[in-house]
Amino acid sequence: MRALSGPKHTFDILLDANRQSQFGALKIDVTVPDVIANIDDGDCCVCNGTRHICPGCTGGVADKFEVFMGCSVSLACPLCVGLDVSMEHMVYFGAVL
Repeated sequence: MRALSGPKHTFDILLDANRQSQFGALKIDVTVPDVIANIDDGDCCVCNGTRHICPGCTGGVADKFEVFMGCSVSLACPLCVGLDVSMEHMVYFGAVL
């Protein structure tokens, strides 16, 4: 890859139509859960792959996503499941947003 003349974090990416990839093709609208599932083999650094967290037991990680609501709740992981799903889960458990 070579840097372009634009922003310093812009690169040319060469695609070979004859080469087979384990991912199939170039993807669009990629989300963090997509990357965790397809690139990181499901290994999420927030929930360790369980897809849920106890917001009070994360050592402050839940606060970074603004999904803190105390202990003893199994909340959808805001990173790999998605922040919107985690927020809906909080509403389900009666949290005031």
